[in-house]
Amino acid sequence: MSAAMSVVFRADASARLGSGHVTRCASLASALRTLGARCLFLCREVEGHLLGWLAEQGFETAALPAGPEGEHPWSLDGEADARHTLDAIGRHVGHADWLVVDHYGLDARWESRLRPLAGRLLAIDDLADRPHDVDALVDQNLQDREGRYRGLVPARCKALLGPRHALLRPQFAQAAASRGQRQEKAASAGRVLACMGGTDPHDVLSTVLAAWSRLPAPRPALDIAVGRNSPNAQSLGEACARHPGAQFHLQAPDMAGLMAQADLAVCSAGGISWERCCAGLPAIMGTTADNQAMNLQRLRRERTGLSVGRWQDLDAGALQALLTRALRRPALLRRMGARAQRLVDGRGAERVAAFMMANRLALRPARPEDAARVWPWRNAESTRRHFFDPRPVPLPAHTAWWDASLADPTRTLQLAWIGELPVGVLRLDHADDGTATVSIYVDPALTGLGLGPAMLRAAQAWARGPAAPRRPARLAADILPANAASIASFEAAGFVRAGGRWTWEPTAP
Repeated sequence: MSAAMSVVFRADASARLGSGHVTRCASLASALRTLGARCLFLCREVEGHLLGWLAEQGFETAALPAGPEGEHPWSLDGEADARHTLDAIGRHVGHADWLVVDHYGLDARWESRLRPLAGRLLAIDDLADRPHDVDALVDQNLQDREGRYRGLVPARCKALLGPRHALLRPQFAQAAASRGQRQEKAASAGRVLACMGGTDPHDVLSTVLAAWSRLPAPRPALDIAVGRNSPNAQSLGEACARHPGAQFHLQAPDMAGLMAQADLAVCSAGGISWERCCAGLPAIMGTTADNQAMNLQRLRRERTGLSVGRWQDLDAGALQALLTRALRRPALLRRMGARAQRLVDGRGAERVAAFMMANRLALRPARPEDAARVWPWRNAESTRRHFFDPRPVPLPAHTAWWDASLADPTRTLQLAWIGELPVGVLRLDHADDGTATVSIYVDPALTGLGLGPAMLRAAQAWARGPAAPRRPARLAADILPANAASIASFEAAGFVRAGGRWTWEPTAP
């Protein structure tokens, strides 16, 4: 295996910008690091940057010059930023396999300038208001219309859209199970979590504290969480200290744990939306910035919480009344939490990381203990419907087939991995004429990421190489005509249709 894949992130945080862009990049970087990638963050050294926090997470960092800022918090000199970024990449990694840019102030012009030192580029966006010159784009928000980025990205660009790709740490998926177990024993809502993102520039949390303090006894406990860049952190902490039952959390290291203990969130409609949805946490939600308005509308339409519109327009009295109504209806809160959880399964960062590292996919011989691991994949409806026999198979029958396949000299059974992540199953059935019939299936949670073609390319490399105990003269596949995704995968790997089969013949190694 070649050297570790290098991934460079270009994102900023500050008191004016907030911290969401850096923290969601950090979630993706964590997933990439788990799969074996080396990650470097390039951030402007403006007031409130998170370079120290990133270093605490174990990431390599490099500071870019702050540069002049205009009246708008995202304004910067793109040409100068491109020069600084190119210089930093050259000094720290030489050449990046991937460059990830998460910045509203950068667009296709900046991205095109960076191509000489980046194998591929990925943009993280949610505005769809400017062109990009990238190979992939992630927008984790609910999409308001199909083809939202049409005309803004190259035709070759892979679009990873919707909360399926929400860039979260895995702890938030774990929080959902913890909340569910606790709620089964609770007759009423007992804890509220308030968070407006990393900075809370409008000091909405002081309004939340005032509204909560007016609730009649016995009122629920209150957790208030804010980032270290908040200009109101000190005063808010002091105010919480004067109210028994209110706890203040500065740069909380375990937001997932706080969500697991909460029954209701009071939050913005920004990036925290996908964290609380993954945790199954209903919300009273509103916007703290104009770019959250569409997100709020979609989340309200999905009935994941109660909307207040702009938080800046709500006073403590109105919020107290809304809290009172919501807390009196725990069954409604549970229903909203369940609808929220259906939107986000918590594997978005893993999916994007697997897509980015698909060319590092490797095969290894299957083992007896793999049978139980892949049985849910094989029995998933999305997998079975493309089999010639689509019936589900009980685990004992599957295990017996698996063990027999491992012992069969005419069959090769392998698992596909990216780092330590198993992603799919490859089967080769060898015939006397030198043809090996290929069958593959991917973990259903990881479909649509290009892993099928990557598995086939790995099979082709195996067929050419010395590791193959029975080097086939050709590979072939039988594919149902309705299985368009598999046909596309095999075509992408160079298989051609011959009669009723798809075939590929290796050249000399």
